[in-house]
Amino acid sequence: MVVLSGLDVEDAAKALADAPYLHRTETPAEGGLRLYVRDGATAIPQLLPALAEAGLTPATVQLQRPSLDDVFLARTGRSLT
Repeated sequence: MVVLSGLDVEDAAKALADAPYLHRTETPAEGGLRLYVRDGATAIPQLLPALAEAGLTPATVQLQRPSLDDVFLARTGRSLT
């Protein structure tokens, strides 16, 4: 999972919508944009140029491992909480 912050999340989601490595996006309550990707370390070098092409520059880019709740939600469509 890759988390972006400091940019317009709607524009970023649109810029990355057709990216083959992107499974889905999520806008958490705390802000930013979560990108669910197969391999974040490989996706980051691909998504940064795509964002730049759309005129977007994130303030931060974080690579995170999904939590147990994230995995459960992805598999079942339901949250553990």
